[in-house]
Formats: sequence, C-alpha cells, structure tokens
Amino acid sequence: MGKKIKSKMTYKRGIKKMHYGIRSFFLLLVFLVITGASCEKDELRDQIVTDTAEAYVMDINVPEKVIAGEPAIFIVNYYKPTPCYDLKDILVKGRGFELYLKVLVENPVPGQVCPQVLVEGSKSFSYTFEKPGTYTLDFNPVSANHRPVKIKVEPAV
Repeated sequence: MGKKIKSKMTYKRGIKKMHYGIRSFFLLLVFLVITGASCEKDELRDQIVTDTAEAYVMDINVPEKVIAGEPAIFIVNYYKPTPCYDLKDILVKGRGFELYLKVLVENPVPGQVCPQVLVEGSKSFSYTFEKPGTYTLDFNPVSANHRPVKIKVEPAV
C-alpha cells in the first residue's frame, strides 16, 4: 500500500509541474505579444510624427481684382497642430473652375516634445488663372460651417 500512495504523490506532483509549465508558457506568450504590439505602436507613432500634415485653414484673403494670365497674390491664414510644425508647402490643384487649396506643415524634428496647442500661421502665395470666369476655391476648414471662396477672374485687356 505504501507504493500506491507514493505513486499518487508522484502523479500529483507531475500534474502540478505540468500546470506550472503551461502557466509559465502562457505568461511568456502574453509578454511577447504585448512587447511586440508596443514596438509596432512606436513604429506607427514615429511614422505619424514624421509625416506631413494638412493644416486647417481659417480664411483666405483674395485680391480685389484678378486677371486671367497674370499671377494673383493670395494670403492664407491657417492653424498648425503644434508650435513645432513648420510650413512645408501650399498647393493649389484644380480641374476646370474648381480648385482645392492644401496647406502642408511638417515637424522637422521627429519625436520632439511639443505642447498640443493650435498655432496661427499666415503665408502669401501666387496663382495664375488661365481663363476668365468664376472659380470656386475650397480648402480644409477650421469650422464645418465654411463656404468655398468664389473668385471672379476677369479677361486680360
């Protein structure tokens, strides 16, 4: 009878050791998944920081007189997402009489600690309209209640 008790104790110890091994394996697996996911999040964060962002446009000052074939000077007022961002480019793309203005800003020092406050910026740019007519200039607005800007382009004299 002593042997049977001894074998039961050995069996119970084996079960406990097996549970301990499974538990350890499971904890190791969870640890690896969490650390792997955090590395992926860091890579995504770095991509977002280094990418160029489109700034929100407050308003656009349009010249009183715009003539076809001559450069017109506009002033765009915009918000940068943080003080660390710098103006990268102002793009105007169009199709027919519809235009879209994009103000691009970028963080020149990725990973830099910066306060999360909107900062106003202003820049002039020129655009030459090829044909006379009424153009519609749209942009990324600060407010949802914005209306695209209408620009009347007069024929060259």
